[in-house]
Amino acid sequence: MKTNIESDILTVYLEGRIDSNNAEDMEKELTGCVESHNTGIVLDAEGLTYISSAGLRVLMKIQKSRKDKLMVINASPVIYDIFETTGFTEIMKVHKTIREIKLSSEEVIGRGATATVYRMDDDTVVKVFNNRISLQMVLREREFARKAFLVGIPALITYDVVKIKDCFGIVLEMAKGSVLSEKLNNVAVDKADVYKNYAGLLKTINNTHMKKGEFPNAKDIYHRYVDAATYLDEEQKKKLHKLINTLPDKNTILHGDFHANNVMYQDGEMVVIDLTDVSCGSPLFDLASMYVSHIAVGGYNPDFIKAGMGITYDMCLTLWDEFLKNYFSGEPAQEIEQKKDLIRRFAMLKQALMYTIAPGLDRYLGWKPFEDACKVLFDAESYSQLIEDLSNYKEKKHE
Repeated sequence: MKTNIESDILTVYLEGRIDSNNAEDMEKELTGCVESHNTGIVLDAEGLTYISSAGLRVLMKIQKSRKDKLMVINASPVIYDIFETTGFTEIMKVHKTIREIKLSSEEVIGRGATATVYRMDDDTVVKVFNNRISLQMVLREREFARKAFLVGIPALITYDVVKIKDCFGIVLEMAKGSVLSEKLNNVAVDKADVYKNYAGLLKTINNTHMKKGEFPNAKDIYHRYVDAATYLDEEQKKKLHKLINTLPDKNTILHGDFHANNVMYQDGEMVVIDLTDVSCGSPLFDLASMYVSHIAVGGYNPDFIKAGMGITYDMCLTLWDEFLKNYFSGEPAQEIEQKKDLIRRFAMLKQALMYTIAPGLDRYLGWKPFEDACKVLFDAESYSQLIEDLSNYKEKKHE
């Protein structure tokens, strides 16, 4: 049975006919694959021509052994009809074969590190990911964006997933406003309202809750980053695992990559435009991630901030301070300063792991950020103090 692992997602390729003649053998193979992999499972049905009740019962056994829903992709009309008729589309996430479209290079309206945005018409665009991004990853982003929108997160409306040559993309509504960085660069704009809305958007996200399992657990994500960091020794990894576990398990929505180029105005409302890294957990993860992107990175390479966020490092410093005042509005200034310091120290976790999260970052920042993070994370006194402060940290709901 052919398999592939990408970004902790195991893809198993189903082929030919699955019926009473081979269901038992298929069950043994599939069970062996699944038992050796405890994160996301995707079944690619592109090569599947038929599946009988015997095959469906095998999939049901696999589904019952897992907490998350199995994802089936590339189901032909015939295969999808079998899943739908038998009710399996209610039990699993079954996706039909992706429709293919053609685009013109003249339609490009934006480019990023992993995707290019093309205009389709006056109301819709397609975000085309590079060919290193798998279909299952694109489907996951589309699913996360849809779920977030349905629970009230201000975000762009998403439509279907499409195929463009050897790449996949998401069709979504045309964003007709301006990104936050453009507002911040416009001297005529009242920045006080911008700062308030910026903090208000993340507060809306961090005050929204999902059912357990709907989004990835932020702690699990960071545990995997630690395990994957080849530059850490076992004792260092042990300390970071303990640090992560100090935070409580929460079903609070986290954006994961909240910054000035991932936020824009749409019909007068501030919305998020990228939900690739959405998860659930303590809002401290979001705040620490913001510290790294807004403050830490620019301190080592201000030009990197300008290129990635569209604003200067000095503007980032102001944005961060004003964001915190508005995010923690109503709290005494002294308490805000204490939280600001805790966020900075906890952010050293992501600062140490960002070389795993974004391979190649050392070309722009060197290893000084890691060395500085180690001073907080692996010095006995500062580490113990951070553990104690995180244990005593009380999160408040900020309206």
